[in-house]
Amino acid sequence: MAEIERMTITLPSDMVAVVRGAVDGGDYASNSEVMREALRDWKMKRALQLHELAALKADIDRGLTDLAEGRVQDFDANRIIERGRKLLAGRSTSAPTPPTKKNASPASRAGGRSEERRGLCPQPAGASPQTPFSWQGGNAASQIKSKY
Repeated sequence: MAEIERMTITLPSDMVAVVRGAVDGGDYASNSEVMREALRDWKMKRALQLHELAALKADIDRGLTDLAEGRVQDFDANRIIERGRKLLAGRSTSAPTPPTKKNASPASRAGGRSEERRGLCPQPAGASPQTPFSWQGGNAASQIKSKY
């Protein structure tokens, strides 16, 4: 294990309550354990953000190169809509269906977020897993590229 170094931090009272609640609830053995877990999660999130930012910058550079070399088309909304319709029509029907009043969990029927969706990126009202830009996890830029 890496060398342990003592550090003192200052937190707002609501964050202190969350840390103490996690320890008192038995989820963690100590305040330090909670903070180490939070930092591991933050490091992973930050690494993913940096990776996605690098991919976005590469996509922008590629687009600017295409523009400079004349590889562009006039904007045609109808062409884009038609392409989206074809993509939606070609999708598998095995994707999970969004909850309806009949199959929704009690929390979602009451207007809350169901347990199975908690922690996921929220989708616009009426969006379904078949919506072209619904969150599927992973690198968003590569998802968009793979769809088009």
